[in-house]
Amino acid sequence: MNNKSSQAYPKGYFPLHISVCDRCCRSVSENKDECTENLTAKILNRFISFAKGKYDLHVILQPENKETQQAEALIAVPFPDRENIRIDFNIFASEVDREYNDDTRFEFRMESAY
Repeated sequence: MNNKSSQAYPKGYFPLHISVCDRCCRSVSENKDECTENLTAKILNRFISFAKGKYDLHVILQPENKETQQAEALIAVPFPDRENIRIDFNIFASEVDREYNDDTRFEFRMESAY
């Protein structure tokens, strides 16, 4: 992700950098086909779609649909929602882990983008 954190987001919003990494792609995997289907971008876009329905979310940098092991995005939410979206991201991460029956495959990160 290029460093464009100076891109505009509305006053009173809290910028967040979110990412999903697929650890199975870091090493030679039996499921190589899964590692080349933009899975991380799909997962991150699923969270963004969910969050847009719940929060006044602004996407500053959208995840790129590249065939990589990691997808990143830059979003902003109203300052009062900053903790609630973190909780939702953690719940979403556990649901994805359960969906793929592997709680070590994906690494989910959310951090302040100030």
